[in-house]
Amino acid sequence: MSRRNLTAVAYHEAGHAVLMAALGCRVRKITIRRYAKSAGRVHGESPLRRIRLEEIGRPPTRLHAEGAIMISLAGALAQKRVLPRSWRSWQSRGDYQKATILAHRFCPSVVETKAFLNWLEVRTQNRLDAHWRTVELIANTLLERKSLSGKEFDELIRPRRCLLFPNILQVDREHPTAHQ
Repeated sequence: MSRRNLTAVAYHEAGHAVLMAALGCRVRKITIRRYAKSAGRVHGESPLRRIRLEEIGRPPTRLHAEGAIMISLAGALAQKRVLPRSWRSWQSRGDYQKATILAHRFCPSVVETKAFLNWLEVRTQNRLDAHWRTVELIANTLLERKSLSGKEFDELIRPRRCLLFPNILQVDREHPTAHQ
């Protein structure tokens, strides 16, 4: 894989992982080594981890589902930000399918589902903007090491953790106007 493609994959996976951490979910492993049909992968907790499948679609589970959708969208958005011409829709097909299926559980029509996904894409982009330096740190470390364990990931982001809520990431200082 070329350096440019590897960089695209590193930012894609870093986007997923950093948003996962920003939403309070534990990251267990990140890799930019080929895995089955994907060029990289993030293993970690889902915001839906304690929710039964039949509960998805009910109002109390909506915030958890929004988090899962945002994590799915974060990879492509991070990749597009750093290398916009590198992104191809087929690369994120699985991420977008998962996001669409979850969104459709809350929206009765295709039009509403698309609007809901567009809104969550804006929220996801705002979160990525707020944590962009952390995304860069993780992506560059992935380019050097090819994979990170959950412990290594935690050590890298530890200085960026919020003191009041240690499982949540602080907004990067250079983006004071970005919304969390």
